[in-house]
Amino acid sequence: TICRQEKVNIIFSGTEKDLKILSRNKSYLERETAAKVIVSSGSVLDIAMDKWKTFSWLVDHGFPAPQSVLPGDEEGIKKLVEQCGFPLIIKPRFDSGGSKGLTIVADEKELRFYLQKISSPVIQERLGAEDQEYTVGVFVDNQGKCLNAIAMRRQLHFGLTYKAYV
Repeated sequence: TICRQEKVNIIFSGTEKDLKILSRNKSYLERETAAKVIVSSGSVLDIAMDKWKTFSWLVDHGFPAPQSVLPGDEEGIKKLVEQCGFPLIIKPRFDSGGSKGLTIVADEKELRFYLQKISSPVIQERLGAEDQEYTVGVFVDNQGKCLNAIAMRRQLHFGLTYKAYV
């Protein structure tokens, strides 16, 4: 109703929960409002919102990615520790929002403790220093052609971007 009343031309959101809803309802929203909904397909969001699937997709497509392993793969965990050492990152595999649950573990004891505390975790190599948090956004057309990208170094506050430097 608001989109029709305000004659909205484009619906665009960057929050993960909104993206899922917009993707599922894209056709309906476009039909009912005449606005263009800018959102990735459900299959793309399925990969993007699963840290393990994102890691696997990056590796499968020749992109560099932080070494990652799932709990239960004891050989993989041992190899990750041998190759990368501590500290490591452990975080929820699925959408947690605002870096909730992301923990830096300093040793094997902390790793084992947080493996029990974090729901569906993924363990990853830690890249860079604490003040080097980066995010990249990519804008593509309907055919998947990259139109533009932006990389930003972020300062986080309670897990959310507080300041960003392009």
